[in-house]
Amino acid sequence: MKTYLSFFFLISITINAQAQFSVQDIRIGDTTASYLDFEFWQQGNRICFQDENNDGFVGLMDSLTGNLVSASGKDFLFDVSLAPITQSINGPEWGYRIGGADVFYTKQTGTNRSIGKASWNGTSYGVTDLSSSLSGKRFAVLCSKTPTDAVTNLIYAKGNNILNFTINYSQAVNPVTDNPVPYAANSSSGPRFIDGEQALITNDTAGGFTQIFRYDLATSNLTQLTFDAGNKTDAFIFTAPDFGGSRLLFCTVNNNLLRLYKEVSNVFVPQYDIVLPDTSYHFYFSAEPFVFQNKSYLFVCAANQQFVPGSQNNSLPADVWVVGLEQTNPLFRKVSDNRVALRLDPEVFITPTEAYIYYYEYKQNGNVHPVALHKCSSGLGSFPLSVNEISPNTTNYLIYPNPAQNIINLQSDIVSDVTFVLYNTTGQLLMTGKNQKQIDVSALNPGIYFLQLTDKTGKSTNCRFIKD
Repeated sequence: MKTYLSFFFLISITINAQAQFSVQDIRIGDTTASYLDFEFWQQGNRICFQDENNDGFVGLMDSLTGNLVSASGKDFLFDVSLAPITQSINGPEWGYRIGGADVFYTKQTGTNRSIGKASWNGTSYGVTDLSSSLSGKRFAVLCSKTPTDAVTNLIYAKGNNILNFTINYSQAVNPVTDNPVPYAANSSSGPRFIDGEQALITNDTAGGFTQIFRYDLATSNLTQLTFDAGNKTDAFIFTAPDFGGSRLLFCTVNNNLLRLYKEVSNVFVPQYDIVLPDTSYHFYFSAEPFVFQNKSYLFVCAANQQFVPGSQNNSLPADVWVVGLEQTNPLFRKVSDNRVALRLDPEVFITPTEAYIYYYEYKQNGNVHPVALHKCSSGLGSFPLSVNEISPNTTNYLIYPNPAQNIINLQSDIVSDVTFVLYNTTGQLLMTGKNQKQIDVSALNPGIYFLQLTDKTGKSTNCRFIKD
């Protein structure tokens, strides 16, 4: 059943570009290996991906630097029979649940495709096939990202191939149960779960346009969320702390701009359109939101030509941008370098010092192997980019005890002129203060924290301490 909400008119604004940013785009990992359609599990400091041989791997991430812990990132091999990306559309990804996360992916056995699940058993990843006992092919699995779910929720395609399928929902049980999901419009990503809800965000045709809908998994109700002109796909809903904790919705409109909506009294009201300052781009894709140090951003791929999932040669060049969602003074920042390259599927990994944007890149000489993994600085961090500048104690300041349980003491000759900000390891701002010789940390959860100390001249020093 479709429920229609009241219509709000779009308010247009003009957004000016911010400039002056030094791009730091580096290739990481093994230069002889491929990193196809990777995804991070931020809380677990892990990455999953598949290589050119269709082997699936999990790698460990350094939470302070955003680098791979090992040279290749191939720390755990979980399967050697993943379906090729051109046939599965989506590579391995993390599905969240109480107590951790598992890897879900399209498994290929002969000509059959099924849903694989790789779970950590304490020493390695064990594999379960969730649909091999059922007739028909299932592929392109997407997962819920709600860590309070007892069981991960899945959506996936069921059909003969990537051109002939239906979308289905199931919990991650063995075998899966095929529950059809309404999905009537073309999209590069398909439906996706709304964080914290037992619901999907999807699209359907209404009033002559492709609009965004919410599909309730319990009631099967389909509620229209957008009503304005334009064909909309690839939507996300997320909570934005810098918008008063309101939920925002953004989506791609007509493939060439992004539109932002704010939830007001359970209605998503159009706010403004986002268009990159470089007008040579005619197609946007793979846009996703993220929050860093209590501010909302999104990253997006921008290309000269339309990108078709499953193809790796029709969208050159494709560059990666970061956009800040401040209406009055928005940020536009191209974070990838100036090489002509096809860059795909950006992801974010947040450290205490920076939000890093990663992408994978196909070679442009006709040989698609290996597929390179790149790491880009966003330049958003309030700490220096080099974690070598972070130490438990410095020559200017002494923090003790370290580790601490209730109180940390700050000793310095200039403590009367020092301000501090306290962050956790995800970059979330937790506390600020000035001219304090003691800081009460009793309410903090056990873990690693960071203090940025700034003197009256504006010089900042970054210190790390442990809360027991």
